[in-house]
Amino acid sequence: MKILLCLFISVLALKALVIENFRTDLYSKSTINALKKIEMTLEFEGQNLEQNSAKIKDSINTVISSFFYEDIFTELGKNKFKETLIKFINKKYKLQIKNIYFISLNGVKEFDLEEFKRFLQNIDEKNEIKGTKPKEEIQKMQKNQPFKIKQIDTLFQDENGSDDINLPSLKEKLNEQILKQLENNQSVEKNSTGFDIKFDPTN
Repeated sequence: MKILLCLFISVLALKALVIENFRTDLYSKSTINALKKIEMTLEFEGQNLEQNSAKIKDSINTVISSFFYEDIFTELGKNKFKETLIKFINKKYKLQIKNIYFISLNGVKEFDLEEFKRFLQNIDEKNEIKGTKPKEEIQKMQKNQPFKIKQIDTLFQDENGSDDINLPSLKEKLNEQILKQLENNQSVEKNSTGFDIKFDPTN
């Protein structure tokens, strides 16, 4: 009867401590000196756990470092880890651990700096394309749609539509037109001296 009572009291005295999202690096078998990160949540059953949480975390770090990344994910590796951890905590810190439970265990993908650089470079290139596209479109429109302003030299085209301007020829034509206009507006009269009025077209 006393034995049962002692067992009942000891069970009631057990408390749980949860270590959440505990992260650490483990060596991998796949590559020499390669480290891979894991994240795990463990639940401990025992006595005086809450006030000794720092000691328990230190024990986890010490014991887990002796396991390979690939081994800790196997059932054999997990059981070996729990057994070793219980013995280590009891021997070093004199704490009684009844059970350890794996709540979660995951591999954490390492941050790839080169991949992040490529990601930023792609963003910069997209921004540059977006920024220069309107400018390129404007330049294309300007080339395809020139200003439709009538050039002043068309005002001096001759009757044949030629753009060549010959100033002496233009002067002669103007003189001829003036003479014709004068001849049409007035008859040839003599002045008081008796001389005819004539115009020299060469002047």
